[in-house]
Amino acid sequence: MDPRSYSTHVESIAYVNDANGFIDRGIAEIVAAHGVRPGKNGLLYTKHDDYFHGARPHRSVDYWKALESLRLPLLIVRAENSPHLSESVADRMLHVAHDGELVVIPQTGHRIPTDNPEALGEALREFLAR
Repeated sequence: MDPRSYSTHVESIAYVNDANGFIDRGIAEIVAAHGVRPGKNGLLYTKHDDYFHGARPHRSVDYWKALESLRLPLLIVRAENSPHLSESVADRMLHVAHDGELVVIPQTGHRIPTDNPEALGEALREFLAR
């Protein structure tokens, strides 16, 4: 679970590195620096909205009908080691979408743009070129 506060910036960087095994260290420092703000007792607090630390009511919404209603090309991007989008859900998305394409970005966890920006960029360029 994502802690809500850190004692030091180094501690924040360590969390980002541990939580994102494929992230470049320089990018981890940037993510850590921009992901916290100073708060009470001299601690650094995450900038996440409390909504996302709670029950996440948006997860109870059924988006499958909305996905099925789309009539446009759709790129489904999945991280190879995603803790959030399983292979089975991505496969279901691909079959529900009318014009879907699934790409799995290698060497990625939750944060695809910071874990493997080159592969994501290539996938987007190929998709947009069709």
